[in-house]
Amino acid sequence: MALALAAVALGGLCWSLADARWRWLALTMIALSSLAASALHADELVLFMPPIAINLGLALFFASTLGHGREPLISRFARIERGGLAPDLKVYTRCLTWIWVGFFLTMAAVSVVLAVTGPRIAWAWFTAVGNYLCVGMLFLGEHVYRRVRFSHYEHASPLRLLGIVRRAIRESR
Repeated sequence: MALALAAVALGGLCWSLADARWRWLALTMIALSSLAASALHADELVLFMPPIAINLGLALFFASTLGHGREPLISRFARIERGGLAPDLKVYTRCLTWIWVGFFLTMAAVSVVLAVTGPRIAWAWFTAVGNYLCVGMLFLGEHVYRRVRFSHYEHASPLRLLGIVRRAIRESR
């Protein structure tokens, strides 16, 4: 039952990926890992899969926008906010998209390490609280950095930025 619920939840996340190739690759990986966990009777492993897969899925989602001829995800958010991007902001937003890819890969790796070596309570706290706190810290820290580094531009508030992100994701579906 847990395996089926995890697969359905992760499948929903993967289905939100914009590029069909990435979507099918992610769904295939979920199906194969679910089958492997079931075949190995590793029911406990299924509990560890969602936070790891969500972070990997988000890394994949951000990375899928970095291909040749594609607009990086953070650039898209900034363009929606500003209407257009100056060359320095194009470079910065591409780099920032890479930072988010690395961030989500790091969060997935920490989840794996804690699942394998740490006490279950440490893994539970990290995946239920710490991961989200880290996302918030990166989001707010980057906002402060951007306001200082690019002080010659106007900047939307963090709440307005969240609205822009939500709208951009909705429009990309």
